[in-house]
Amino acid sequence: MQRQGVTPNNFTLATCLSSCSNMGMLENGQLLHSMAIKAGNSGDVFVSSSIVDMYANCGCIEEAEAAFQGMVSTDTVSWNMMLFGYLQHRQGLKVLETFRTMLDKGLEPDEVTFIAVLSACSYMGFVIEGKEYFDSLTNVFGIVPTIKHCACMIDILGRAGKFNEVKSFIKDMKVTSNPLIWETVLGACRMHGNDKLGESAAEKLFELNPGIASHYILLANIFAAKGRWEDVRRVRALMTHCGVKKEPGCSWVMVNGQVHIFRSTDGCHPKHGEIYIKLKELVEKSILAGYVPKTDHILNDVGDDEKLEQLFHHNERLALAFALISINPVKTIRIFKNLHICEDCHDFMKLVSGVIKQEIVVRDANCFHHFKSGICSCQDYC
Repeated sequence: MQRQGVTPNNFTLATCLSSCSNMGMLENGQLLHSMAIKAGNSGDVFVSSSIVDMYANCGCIEEAEAAFQGMVSTDTVSWNMMLFGYLQHRQGLKVLETFRTMLDKGLEPDEVTFIAVLSACSYMGFVIEGKEYFDSLTNVFGIVPTIKHCACMIDILGRAGKFNEVKSFIKDMKVTSNPLIWETVLGACRMHGNDKLGESAAEKLFELNPGIASHYILLANIFAAKGRWEDVRRVRALMTHCGVKKEPGCSWVMVNGQVHIFRSTDGCHPKHGEIYIKLKELVEKSILAGYVPKTDHILNDVGDDEKLEQLFHHNERLALAFALISINPVKTIRIFKNLHICEDCHDFMKLVSGVIKQEIVVRDANCFHHFKSGICSCQDYC
């Protein structure tokens, strides 16, 4: 468009900013933000909302907050974007505070607003508040709870280990035939090691939606944590029989405008020798700082040495080592990951951030983790 001399309009900028948001391309997003300011488009509600969303999805929640506060006009959609921005960065109290401010300003919340609010209650363990917000959907705001709202409420109860209430809620709300409900139950069972209910939830999922790999993997992980290796093999065999394949885990980092992708125990990168040397150095320094590898998070029936080998070369660690040999030492390291970060890698990143005195931001499939001075912004809710 620029080469053809066509001037981008508000919709062009909003669309391109959305693409940067989805792919975590901060530098391109910043260029578009500058372009919007110069062209006088930054005051448009669609463009300004897209700017907020771009910064939040690229790991820059302070910049997202500043962009939101500088908006000329706002609507429910833009407030929802800020709520989900805080949620992604595990700033639950800010989600609830912003929600109250939204109400004080006379804006009407919608179905999406309450997904953010209930999700914040879930990970903060606010069971009573979560119940109150769920009840207010119908009683105060006249919104009929959707399946997503019900799943949020089940997550609140399940993460708190209130499985009897989970069962009663599913029965009362008549949501037994929806896969999202049982996915949420299965996730809570994985967290608390409830293999009996977890197996029941997984069986429901195999009936309702047999082609989703994560259902099999979660159940296998529940069994593995209990040492039920024969059941692990049975689930994996069922997965193979059904033709279901696990999505390969990977992490990527952008250096000098180029994306570098890593998979666990990857030896394909041109700098893999330097990467492994740097990673060994990080492991040694983190052990001196108190790191104790959690080999129980390698849910394979293998020896301890092999577990350590697998653990030390998880893809996010390879991405970190590469970033450290490639990026200016004063610059924040931003790593993106398609699956959830494991608890051991989470502990490792925390310690390394303190050792190297540098901020590390990891976006996994769940949220952003800001590691700084040995602490994570998620408060160890990984």
